[in-house]
Amino acid sequence: MISYKKLPKYKYILTKYFCKRTPIKPENNITSKYITLTTRGLMFLKKGYCSDGVSGPIFDTEDLMEDAFVHDAFYQLIRLGLLEPHNQIEVDRLLKDMALTSNLGECGFVIKQIKRIIRYVRANYIYAGVKLFGSQHCKPEK
Repeated sequence: MISYKKLPKYKYILTKYFCKRTPIKPENNITSKYITLTTRGLMFLKKGYCSDGVSGPIFDTEDLMEDAFVHDAFYQLIRLGLLEPHNQIEVDRLLKDMALTSNLGECGFVIKQIKRIIRYVRANYIYAGVKLFGSQHCKPEK
């Protein structure tokens, strides 16, 4: 469970340490001020890491915040030159997969089916957005 609060500039800040297993496994451990990515694909985000939430015209909802923090951290690692730019494709697919598997919560069968359809449409919309516009936010800093 991710713990965060709203901010004026970046929108959100982690209020607790956060860990997520990912399929992205670098050859060596990567460490920056707030992010660690291990060779086993474990991503650790320190308290204080900031995110702008879900990009594009998608609303920032509780079930997407974990996805947004992880995606933003991967893009930051690429911008810092700590992770190879070719990983962007896998990072964007990971965002889609996380959005597809977000928790539906407690509800009846019909509501769950409606939520699944909405989640499917939303995940594909997010993925299309990062495929179209993500590269401009993923360029390594000079």
